[in-house]
Amino acid sequence: TKAGWEEFELRPAKATRDHAYRISFPTVKGIVKSDWKIEGNRCDWTFTVPQGSKAKVYVPGNEGYTSFGPGEHTVNYKLFK
Repeated sequence: TKAGWEEFELRPAKATRDHAYRISFPTVKGIVKSDWKIEGNRCDWTFTVPQGSKAKVYVPGNEGYTSFGPGEHTVNYKLFK
C-alpha cells in the first residue's frame, strides 16, 4: 500500500457458509466499500475504490493481485470448501 490511500489492497475474508457481508471505511480519498454475498460455493464480491486511488485486489482462484481504478467493481468466484 502507498501513503494517503493512493494504493491499497483488498482481500476477501475466508467464509464457508451462505451469508452476506458489508464493510465500509472512510479514507482521505473517500469511502472504501466491500460487500460480498455467498451462496453455495459461489461468491459475488462488489467493492468501491475512491477517486484518486487504486486497489490491488486478490481474487481467490486467480494468480496474484489485479489492479482496479476508481469506481464500483464486481467479481465472482467459486469457493474452495
